[in-house]
Order: sequence, then C-alpha cells, then structure tokens
Amino acid sequence: MLKRPMLIVTISYIIGIILGLYLKTNIALFMCIFCILIISMFFINLKKQYKYLKTIIICFVILSCSLIRVQYMERKFDNLYNINCSEVAFEGIIIETKNESQYYTNYIVKVQKVNGNKKYKNTNILLRVKKEKNQRDLRYGDLISGKIILQEPSIRRNYKGYDYSQYLKTKKIYVIGTTNEIYVMNKKSTLVENMWISKLRITLKNNLRRLLPNKSANIAITFLLGDTSLISKEEKKTFSKANLSHILAISGMHVGNVILAMNFIFKRFDKRKGKYIFIFILIVFSQLTGSSPSITRAVIMSSIMIASKLMYRKSDVLNSISISAFIILNFNPYNILDLGFQLSFLGTLGIVLFESKIVQILKMIHSKNNYVFKSEFLKRLINKTYTLITVSIAANIMIFPVLAYTYNRVSFIFIISNILVAPILGIMSLVGYITAFLSMFSINLAKFTAFILNIIIMTFNFIAEKCSEISFLSFVVTTPSLLLILAYYLILIYIFYFYRKEQNKMLTRLISATIILVVLSNLFVINNSKFNIYFIDVGQGDSTLIITSTNKTILIDGGGSEGSSYDVGESVLLPYLLDRGVKQIDYMIFSHFDSDHCKGLFTVMENLKVRNAVISEQGESSDNYNYFLMLVSKKKINVIQVQAR
Repeated sequence: MLKRPMLIVTISYIIGIILGLYLKTNIALFMCIFCILIISMFFINLKKQYKYLKTIIICFVILSCSLIRVQYMERKFDNLYNINCSEVAFEGIIIETKNESQYYTNYIVKVQKVNGNKKYKNTNILLRVKKEKNQRDLRYGDLISGKIILQEPSIRRNYKGYDYSQYLKTKKIYVIGTTNEIYVMNKKSTLVENMWISKLRITLKNNLRRLLPNKSANIAITFLLGDTSLISKEEKKTFSKANLSHILAISGMHVGNVILAMNFIFKRFDKRKGKYIFIFILIVFSQLTGSSPSITRAVIMSSIMIASKLMYRKSDVLNSISISAFIILNFNPYNILDLGFQLSFLGTLGIVLFESKIVQILKMIHSKNNYVFKSEFLKRLINKTYTLITVSIAANIMIFPVLAYTYNRVSFIFIISNILVAPILGIMSLVGYITAFLSMFSINLAKFTAFILNIIIMTFNFIAEKCSEISFLSFVVTTPSLLLILAYYLILIYIFYFYRKEQNKMLTRLISATIILVVLSNLFVINNSKFNIYFIDVGQGDSTLIITSTNKTILIDGGGSEGSSYDVGESVLLPYLLDRGVKQIDYMIFSHFDSDHCKGLFTVMENLKVRNAVISEQGESSDNYNYFLMLVSKKKINVIQVQAR
C-alpha cells in the first residue's frame, strides 16, 4: 500500500496539466505511446511489475484526464475569439471590482448571456467600462447588461515575454469586454451567499484608510486582506529586492493567528463543536481575503489538520499539501502558472522536506565549535535565531530558482531581512486584525490599536527599504532553462535524501544519471555559430539586438517615452536580454538621444556590463545626454564617437 496516495495522484495531475499546456503533439499519439509502455512493462516481468501496475494505471488515467481537460479548456473559447472585436449583447453579474485605469473602471463579470445565448454562462470576463461623469456606481452582485466589444487578451510580444492572457487564465478570465455604457438590471444579486463578505471586505478597507496614513493603510490592506493592487510599483520593487514580497501575501502565518484567536475565544465551549466552527470561520476568512492560492492552501491544510483530530487520526503534512494542491488545480488548472501558487507550495515543501536536515547541519557545526552558553536567555535567543535561519533557508532553497526565472535576480538578503522582520510579523498580524475587528464597532475605539499598528508597519517598511539597498548580496542572472531548474531540484533531493544511502541504490543511480544528463545538456550546447538579428518590440521607438558568429553582442536603441512612469528598459528590454542569455553588451549604439530611442538603454547600462557605447557628435546638450555622461563615468564605459566621412 502506498503511504501517501494523494502525493502520487497530485504529481500525476500536475504532469498532465504541464503536458496539456506545452505538449504540441496529438493527444492520441501520447496515449498510445504510454499504453505501449505499460503493456511492455507488464509482459517483461509479470510477477515483479504486477504490484506496480495498479499504481501506474491510476497515474496514467489521472494524468490523461488532466491533460485532456486543459487542452479542452484551451479550445473552449475559440468561438469567443472568433467574434473578436465585434459588438455583442451581453448580460452578467459583477463578482469583483478591480483597480481603475486612466480611462476605464475594471470589473470581473460572470456571464449569463451573450447575444441571448447561454452557451458561455458562468464564463468570467474582464469588463472595462469607460469613465463618464454621470456613470453609475456598479457594485458586487449587480446584474448588468449592455453592448460590449469582445477582445482576445494580448499574448507575449517578445521571446519569453509577459503573457497577459496566461495571467488572466489564472483568474479564470478568458476574454476582455469594452463598453461605454452599462445598464443595471437588478441590484439584488443571485450571489447572496457572498454579498455580505464583499460588503465586509469593502467596509474593512475603508476603515483602515480612515485610521492609517495612506502608505501604511495600503500595506495593511495588502497584508491583512490580500489586495495587492494598492501597492505601488516602486514599493513592490523595494519588497522584491529585500526578499520580502512573500510576506505581503496572506499565508499560513495569518491562518495560524486566526486559529489562536479562535482557540482563545472558544476554549470554554465544547471542543468538538468548536472545531466545526473553526473550519467554517477559516472558509469565511479565505473568502474575505480573496481566496488566493496561498491562503487557500493554508486554509485547506489547517482544515485537514482539524478534521483529522475530529476523526482521531494523525494528519500527514505531505498528504495535506497534496490534497490542497489537487483541490486548487482541479478548481482551475491554470493556477499552476500563478507565481503565488508556486511560491506558496514550494516554500512549504522546502520547510517540510529540508528544515530538519538543515537544523542537523547547524547543530553539527555548533557542536564542533564547542560554544557553551551559560545564560538561559542566550540559549533561547540562539535557538530562536536558529529556527528563523533554518526556516528561511529551507523555504528559499526551494523558491529561489522560480524567483531567478521570474525576476532574473538571485538574492541572499533573505538571511538578514527575514530575521529582522520575523519578530514583528506575528504582532503586526495580531494588532492588524484586532484593529480591523474593533473598527466595525467604533472607529474611535480602534484608533489606539491603529496607532500601534502604524508604528509596526513603519518599522517593517523601514527594514524593507534598508535591506533593499544592500546590493552586494543580490545578483542579476540570465533566465535559467527549465532543464537547469529540474537539475537543481534533483540535486537537492539527491543531497538531502539519497547521498550515502545504500538502501536506495537503484533510485540513487537513476537520479544521478538524470542529473548528469541534464547538466551536460546545459553545459555543452552546440554552438551553431550563426549571425542572428533580433528586432525587439519595445512599444514606442525601436530596438535591435545583434549577436555575431563570434558571440559579440550589439544593441541598437532601446525605446522609451518622455514623461511616462512606465520604464520600458526594466519591463521589456532588460528581461528580453536576460531571457536570451545576454549579460554583457559589447557595443551599445545610440542613434540619438530622444527618449523613444535611448531611455530603455539606460536601464540596461545600470544593470548589465557594457563595454562600449557608440554615439554621434552632439549638437546640443539635453537631460538624456547628461544622464548618459553620468552613467558612462560611473560604470567606466568606453565611449566611441563616430565621425562623418
């Protein structure tokens, strides 16, 4: 019997989803190959393979079902895309109010009818309503109608670039609708069961804005209610550099605090009935905080733990993680593309799999150095510090390949930032929820705890800003290949679980051989010695990357715009170069210093090594040219000024 059946089921389901997303060959061909493999194994050695056959068949069925489901979902909305850019009659229910842009107010709407047809009922769309002076105030649950223009979400425009359509799919949104006017058909929603949760969420947001300064209120709303739309781009960049982005997500720590509070409130009541109430409150808490993959994982795992106590059974952490992943992915397979899902599950797996091993290593180092602390306080402090370090390392060794792939940055600042921030996080969560709870009854009553909360948030923000300024522990890296990431995880498993273990000879050899093959495939890539020219879509302006047969890199212009907060260099050009494996520019050519040609290049100069900058003679000085002179002086870049012949 398998000790962890749900682990096998979930792994099969995940493999099926990945194949469904990336497999380009025919599904039937894949299924035939797999069937031949199973039949071959069965006939080669019937006695030995029979005990594994049931497991293999179950895995294959689950894998095939998830693969077929994803490919069906990929094709499901082809008819919607066929009516792209055409006007349709539409009815739907508002299920979420999103952030506002300059010209539009955005809503997520659950479709009821399209052109009078219920074929696409319960499909989510992102509805953009043009701002008007006399526009109606649309709210959660409103049944609305109108004429809308359907558009397919934009896909990636550059090599490995940002794919907006994939992001929307993680939110179960497949199409965008644009309209100038919407009519409210019914204010009384059919979504009555969620109406009061939405109202409570809006009330708590407004109360926190009244009690706290703007910056602190935005962080509090993000940290307590999971709404990241209020955090500015600069603040997100600061938290990312400090390796504290994951702390802003609602996770197990928040759920733990809710459970502690419920234990305190219900400890005098019947314990068995109290556990049922716990599970109900956790589900409500998940809805209140946005039901992101990270909070859903924590709530499901906590509910399983509580349910196991009700049934007098011991819960298994890996099975709990597997069940929560299976439920989340079954609800929406595209959640596997969600960064929050990846970081939450990988971080939790890292703590479960590696923390005890890291503790053993640190204790061994500690015992070899023969440090003895007579003071009980020092012993507790050292043990607490060890716990913070080991938990942080265990989580980060699992998530850092994903961060490197997503953000092109490897950082060891987490060792400092997490230790400094960890002691105040629990207090910030507790005081925050107390403030939110009190604000529902009296704003004046909540002012005292809000004052304390503001101090804690300011301290947290100060630590984040200072840690983000520590540059020597952070490195820009080229985008690792998926094979290299696979090799990294296999090496981790090998080091922690199979190194010097004789009882797993066959598995050890298999993992060792796989690691060697994957690493060799990455190290010894055949150089085709081709001369390549890449034209990069940077929006306004243009940009061209040339890679010669001798691997020299030439970058001509970089796009940009005057007076815009959007940094095309940071958002498009730099990630593109790192995705192409370019970390050094041999010749950077500026055609001229208008913003739409040079601004994107400045970001590249700040982050990558540039050997030579090629410019023409300047007729007059400008802000862009002066900034260029400052950068070449600071980075010690050789300037080549071309002359007319």
